[in-house]
Amino acid sequence: MLNRPEGIVPKGFHAIAATYTLTQALFPEFLLIGTTVGWTLTLQGIFYLIAPWLSMWLGQSKSMYRIALRALLVGVLSIFLGILIADLPRSQWSAGTFLGAPQTYLMHYSIFGHLPDFLAGMVAGLIYVKWSTGRTRRYARTMIWAGMIGMFACIVALDTIVMPLGSLLNRVLGIGAALATAIIILGMTYDDLQSSLVSKILSSRPAVYLGKISYALFLIQLTEPCQWIYWVLLGANAGIENRILRAVLLYGITLIIAAILYELIERPAHKWLNRGFTRQKQDTETT
Repeated sequence: MLNRPEGIVPKGFHAIAATYTLTQALFPEFLLIGTTVGWTLTLQGIFYLIAPWLSMWLGQSKSMYRIALRALLVGVLSIFLGILIADLPRSQWSAGTFLGAPQTYLMHYSIFGHLPDFLAGMVAGLIYVKWSTGRTRRYARTMIWAGMIGMFACIVALDTIVMPLGSLLNRVLGIGAALATAIIILGMTYDDLQSSLVSKILSSRPAVYLGKISYALFLIQLTEPCQWIYWVLLGANAGIENRILRAVLLYGITLIIAAILYELIERPAHKWLNRGFTRQKQDTETT
C-alpha cells in the first residue's frame, strides 16, 4: 500500500554493524541499507581521517602549481590503487568486502574513485588561504561563471549520456563537476563585494538557510518517510505523472522535513556543543 522499499532496514548483526559504523560502502551487499545515501558517509569518514596528512603534505609547497600537481598525483594513484584492488582474486576471508569487487564498484562506491573529488575542494581551500590577494580577486566573476558553465555541462552529460556508474566517462564527468564546483566556491570567496549575480543569490537569506538544512536534506532525501509522505499525499492521490513535476514536489516535501529536523535536532545540538566547547575553553584559560 505504501510502496515500502525492500532491503532498506538492516537485518542481522553484520548489517546493523555496517549501518551504525558508517561502513556500508566497504560491504557491497550492505551498500544501500539504512539511509540509501549512507554509503557516501563511508567515503567522507575515510577522507576526514586522511585529510590532515594530505593537507600538510599539499600545503608544504609554496607554489600553486605544485600543490595542484601533487593533488593530481594523489588522485591518479588513488584511482590506480582502486583498479589494482578490483583485480584482486576473491578469497574466503575477503568475501563480501570491496576487495576484488568490480572495477566500476571501486570507482563509484569507494574512496579510491572519489578521492579526486575531495582533492579538488582541498586544493581550492589551500589556494584561498595562500593566495588571497587583490590580483586573484579580480578573476572572481570569471571563475564563478566558468565554474557554473562547467558544472552544468558535466551534470547534463551525466544525466543524458547512457553509461555505467563508475565507468571511465562517468568518473571523468563526476570529477569535472567536482572541480567546477570547487572553482565556483573559490570564486565566491574572492567576491567580497558580491559583484556576481551568483554570489548575490547564494548570499540571500533563503539560500543561506537552505545551506544550513542541506545536511539533513542529504541524509533523508531517499529515506522511507519522504517516499511514504510523497506517495500517500501526492503520488497515490494526485495522479501526477510528469517526472519533473513529481521530482519538484518530492523535493519540496523533503525540504520541509529537513527544516523540521534542523530546527528540532541539529540546531539545538550545535548550540549544546558550542556551549560545551566554550565552557571547556574558559576552564582551560582560568587554570
